[in-house]
Amino acid sequence: MSNTNFDHFFYKSLTNTNDTTKKIYDLQKSQNIALIAIKQKQGRGRTNKKWISKEGDLTCSFLLNFQTTVNKLGQINLWFINKVFTVLKKLYPDLNLKIKWPNDLYLEGKKLGGILVETSIIKGKVNYFLFGIGINLVSNPENLSYPTTSLANFEKTQGPLKLFLEISRILTNNLYQLKKSSLLKIDNNFLKNFKDFKKIVKINFNEQKIEGQFSSISKNGELILVTPQKTFIINFGEIL
Repeated sequence: MSNTNFDHFFYKSLTNTNDTTKKIYDLQKSQNIALIAIKQKQGRGRTNKKWISKEGDLTCSFLLNFQTTVNKLGQINLWFINKVFTVLKKLYPDLNLKIKWPNDLYLEGKKLGGILVETSIIKGKVNYFLFGIGINLVSNPENLSYPTTSLANFEKTQGPLKLFLEISRILTNNLYQLKKSSLLKIDNNFLKNFKDFKKIVKINFNEQKIEGQFSSISKNGELILVTPQKTFIINFGEIL
């Protein structure tokens, strides 16, 4: 990665932060991009789910112009969400914040936010990583299949722009780490940040539901799920 800085873009309103970031990248491919919208009209999450937000929530995207092999996808995904988590813990040290593997943020057992990861893969190589972040700062959708919350339900928020710039700062200071062969230090200090660590969970994996204990995370960012019959190494799935 030759450039360790971000070009910043600020929008009052747009349709989708990831889509706009891709368009900017297509015009000028040489830099990393950090983009925020005060209002996002058509947010999306994993598996094309709709992401609902209001003005005052954080909706932003970060594009890392970094080329690597596809086997580092899981590592870089967890590296990124851990940086976002670190910023939140710094700003809100008294709150019970957790990560839900692989890329959701939880507060007091309810979903606070999520990260959508999109990549460009050419001939088996990842050309860039695009992370779309949605965090409920002032509002949270209701009538979903899972409970949600916002930071405003617990204390006064710092505001989306401050959070965006803090995330940009920690990424800028740590982009050099992407060159390392191993990005994750898997120890109890890392694992205790995951809401389901050591718990019995059900997970959708390869079109089947598997129940077992969230035992650990591999050096590649995979979930290690232990069942009475066998141990599964899961690189993509959703904890139910």
